[in-house]
Amino acid sequence: MLLVTALAGGIGISLAGPMLSSFIKKYFPERPDIVSVYSISMTVGAALASGFTIPIYTHSGHNLLFALSSWAIPGLLALMAWLALVRRKPHPSNATTRQRLPIANKKAIQLTVFFGLMASMFYSITAWISPIARSFGYSPASSAMFLTIFTMIQIPIAWIVPHVVKRSGKPKLLLVLCSLSEFIGVGMLLLQLPMLPAVLFLRDWGRRIVPSGADAPD
Repeated sequence: MLLVTALAGGIGISLAGPMLSSFIKKYFPERPDIVSVYSISMTVGAALASGFTIPIYTHSGHNLLFALSSWAIPGLLALMAWLALVRRKPHPSNATTRQRLPIANKKAIQLTVFFGLMASMFYSITAWISPIARSFGYSPASSAMFLTIFTMIQIPIAWIVPHVVKRSGKPKLLLVLCSLSEFIGVGMLLLQLPMLPAVLFLRDWGRRIVPSGADAPD
């Protein structure tokens, strides 16, 4: 059941992330701060779940099912909010025709593969960064701290990266630098170098670039 629900949650993330990014790019093309709000909201939500699941588990008599399933409540509230928005008629200027998937668009395929690989690395690191730290000899408290840093560093990144992309107008160069940063972070882990700089290099910077990039496909 844990694997099934994790799969369902992963599918939801894989669908919601790109669609929300496209929504922001389409309706707020001149507002990089909206991308920042979206990114920070995702980070804060993940941090809240990480921070409060154990207290909920403890106060519920060590009921793991209740502790995990309680986080479906914010999801249901968000679903109701989105359903209310969907029922509103779109503004005439925002009316669009139904479009097909950009299967023949080489740029869209490249971005899909790129961000698919980047997301795979991000969620793998999220799941394993603490066990990796423990295997290096760090204490449980330090291992948990590395995961917290890995998550919370997203907040300043979410504010900075969209503005840098908009000012520089060079999202491709920044994507290459982000890939290089993650490559360095993985190398540091393989060489068992200090964890803190490795965690900083591994931070998923690239996901904040394309939603604000002027030349990204819809």
